[in-house]
Amino acid sequence: MLVILRRRPAAGAGHSVGGQRIFRRRIQAMVSGSPPNKFRPNASTPACAAASSLRAKMTRITQPRSAAVRMSSNATKGDVKLGGLKADGSTKRWYDKVEVVPVEAPGEDAAQWWAIKLGGRFVRTPLLNRLAVPSKMLAEALAVEWDSQVGKVKPTSMPVMQIATTAIDQTSLEYEKIVGNLQRFAETDAICHPAQSPQKLVRLQKKYWTPLLEWIDCEHGIHLESTTQLLLKQPVESVDKVMRLVRTMDPWRVAAFDAMVTTSKSMVIALALYFDRIGVDRAFKAARLEEDFQISEWGRVEGAFGHTIDIEWVRIQLAAAKSVQVMLDLDQVSTQPPDHVLAGDVPSAAETRAQRKTFA
Repeated sequence: MLVILRRRPAAGAGHSVGGQRIFRRRIQAMVSGSPPNKFRPNASTPACAAASSLRAKMTRITQPRSAAVRMSSNATKGDVKLGGLKADGSTKRWYDKVEVVPVEAPGEDAAQWWAIKLGGRFVRTPLLNRLAVPSKMLAEALAVEWDSQVGKVKPTSMPVMQIATTAIDQTSLEYEKIVGNLQRFAETDAICHPAQSPQKLVRLQKKYWTPLLEWIDCEHGIHLESTTQLLLKQPVESVDKVMRLVRTMDPWRVAAFDAMVTTSKSMVIALALYFDRIGVDRAFKAARLEEDFQISEWGRVEGAFGHTIDIEWVRIQLAAAKSVQVMLDLDQVSTQPPDHVLAGDVPSAAETRAQRKTFA
């Protein structure tokens, strides 16, 4: 049903700018449901009834469709919804205390999980799943991040929470999709494209990159080609072996590993960090090698859009991802991958690549 509101034209020819503004505000008031008192329409009018119907339809359209996340309003009533946080960090801190409380594990898992409460209210992820984790140490780390918010809540300052919500909303529900996206980094790993010059950069790459390629070849039997050219196609069997390594991880560790890969832009660096071949500091230097070389040659740009923020962001993300993995290991959280992986029902590297092209 199309609702048309007529307004009185301004005196003289045409419509005034003020009249157009009032007209727009009336339309916005009807759709949003929270109009200013001055323009509040009569709820009994057909126009207002039509606007209410439109709001109901818009609500149904924007709700998540997945059966895994669909729930009644009563299930989340009173909970804190992370989807309502402003990404720019302008949301004011509204809670006075942060708690870690034991809860039942989801599904058929008999182990105890741990949830976060802010001001006595449970927290919901962007997909409205409860923010609960299988490790008490991890839950305490989440609580520290939330309690460290002063004045305003800044989601970008909580890397552990970002990994936890990724595990709950993504890797636990769409394991193969996340793993398939990581395959791109195995096919086009940055450290397989060393420079030819200058010699100072070549020496740094041999110091930080070459040992990692030798390690993954000797330790895991994965030989990755290197080239100074722009394009390189890795052997399919090597990519398959890399992805088999990734699929030994459970969804929670895949979430941490995903942060390692996307931050370092390298599958090999992330695997070396995950399997303790290198530490966070060495991984940071290997991931930042070319950028840091450019800074040493041309100088550092300071300020809000300078190098410092990006440098520290990489360091924090790698440290947070490795910390999540270590906390899961210390609390002896199961490392078992999903059932379909144990059953061998996984796509090959070629099939994953073809599937990506299909959806592209």
